[in-house]
Amino acid sequence: TFQAVTGQGRNAERMRLLAQAGQALATSLELPLVLETMVRLAVRTAGDFCAIDILRSPGALERRAQASADGITASRWIAEARSFTFDPDGPHPLGVALRTGQPSFDLDVNDETLRRIASGPKHLEALRTLRPRGYVAVPLIIRHQTIGVMSFWTSEPAAAAPDLGLVQELGRRTAQAVDNSWLYAEAIAESRRKEEALALLDGVLSTAPVGLAFFAREGRFLRVNAAMAPVDGLSGEAQ
Repeated sequence: TFQAVTGQGRNAERMRLLAQAGQALATSLELPLVLETMVRLAVRTAGDFCAIDILRSPGALERRAQASADGITASRWIAEARSFTFDPDGPHPLGVALRTGQPSFDLDVNDETLRRIASGPKHLEALRTLRPRGYVAVPLIIRHQTIGVMSFWTSEPAAAAPDLGLVQELGRRTAQAVDNSWLYAEAIAESRRKEEALALLDGVLSTAPVGLAFFAREGRFLRVNAAMAPVDGLSGEAQ
């Protein structure tokens, strides 16, 4: 639930949650594990249910992680997700946050709200079963580009406004985790491409019937093949 804590209690809870989130992000670059950890941390303080949706393609979100504060509602939230048809131009908070790049929230959700944001009759029925009383949807932004949404839902009335600063910070850290994971994956892929290119080059050099040599820009030998080495007295890898 969005806790009505104030003063020192709120600050202590905020710092504890952010410290745990920071530790989780520092110990792994594996995106599925990081996202699962973030949603599980979020439901301890920031809502009864938390989900992370990442853009798979323009206008198409993919649910990458979700967690519920209790096992009873977990299956209901799964049913809600299955019945939901995402419309990037629609009034659902996921679409609004993705479109505007700003948090979308409502802490006084009623049946009129559910009818407005539902994507169809089955989705409306699923939302009514859950009876949410409030939500916050935070855009995940990387280098000025929104790449997904982290959403928080509560089934209890809020006695005080939610800590929007906290949920936005969780969203910011989650976006950073996604960025780090993608950059790491790109670096690994680039390293593999380089290794494959060098292996291919070595194959060409070793089988070429004529002398071949590769030079650095400053004229230094980088590689020569066996046919070329006797000419200059160099080994196959000249530094």
